[in-house]
Amino acid sequence: MGPVGDLFGSMLYPAIVDVIGRKNTILLIAVPEIVSMSMIHFSYYSKMLLYSARFIGGLSEAACFTIIPLYIGEVGVFR
Repeated sequence: MGPVGDLFGSMLYPAIVDVIGRKNTILLIAVPEIVSMSMIHFSYYSKMLLYSARFIGGLSEAACFTIIPLYIGEVGVFR
């Protein structure tokens, strides 16, 4: 389920970046990651909860791989 979240997240986050900016989007990446880890912690008896948590974790992983390189490219100093 994580790769499915990656797929949807890589299409979702560029639109969010254009609206609220790269730095604020990077700060918001923590929210789905915390939710995902909390759901994994409580998913001992529920496979559906675990699958949902992996999907949400994939969303935040996609944000890390699409937004952070953009932000570093803007902030970094060329030598």
